[in-house]
Amino acid sequence: MGERLSLQELLNDLREGHVDDADIPAVLRCFADGFFTEAAEDIEDLVVHTWPEVRAAALEVLAIRWRIADYRPLCEYVLRYDVNPDVRATAARGLGALLARTRDKSALRQLLETLRDPGEDRVVRYAAYLAALEVAGAAPLGGVKERFNLRRDVDWKLVNDLLAESPGDGPAWCLDCTVEVMELNRATADNGRSTVLGRD
Repeated sequence: MGERLSLQELLNDLREGHVDDADIPAVLRCFADGFFTEAAEDIEDLVVHTWPEVRAAALEVLAIRWRIADYRPLCEYVLRYDVNPDVRATAARGLGALLARTRDKSALRQLLETLRDPGEDRVVRYAAYLAALEVAGAAPLGGVKERFNLRRDVDWKLVNDLLAESPGDGPAWCLDCTVEVMELNRATADNGRSTVLGRD
């Protein structure tokens, strides 16, 4: 009971703006550890926070730690539009966690197109590959590599086979998300920088 009350107090502090930005990820992980789902809506609001560490932690809790299926469209959107590669990588991992072993064609297509995008950051491509393997129910060959090499570590035959099973005209990103998710694109960073989720 005491732990429950302390989590509620943390949530109250978060709502009242009494938690420093640098401390928010640790607070969110406390909510995750205590499975304090009462904080889910407040955590969702943080997906547009100006700090990428906070955005990534929010996605990690909702999609990876708690595996709340309703956040699939949010992961798809963030994977496509967030400006920070670590946040996009977390979104890819979120899709893998939410859709593990489902062989969902739309998710596989988005993840594999992300992997094949030469303009995408390596950390995102690796996360997308591992997430696609998770969705497909295939263990990564040789386990998870500390240093990812696109030529050496990707089973390109499997990637092509999975893409053949997931036909579509171009990337299968979910752009038909709810109004609330689509409005994430309007969130702006501090000091007049470009939008948090709008990629150049």
